[in-house]
Amino acid sequence: MLEDAALGLRREGFRYLTIDESGLITTNSDGAISMRLFREQFEIMPGSASDLS
Repeated sequence: MLEDAALGLRREGFRYLTIDESGLITTNSDGAISMRLFREQFEIMPGSASDLS
């Protein structure tokens, strides 16, 4: 899950990422995005990307 989140953020332009053991993702511009908040963004739209086509 954390690796997927990191890849998604990299695609959005966050190139320098670190992920610590607690799940805190630190980026080069925004400081920190918690995994919990990142996950909540995706729970708003359940389903897979294939459902959108």
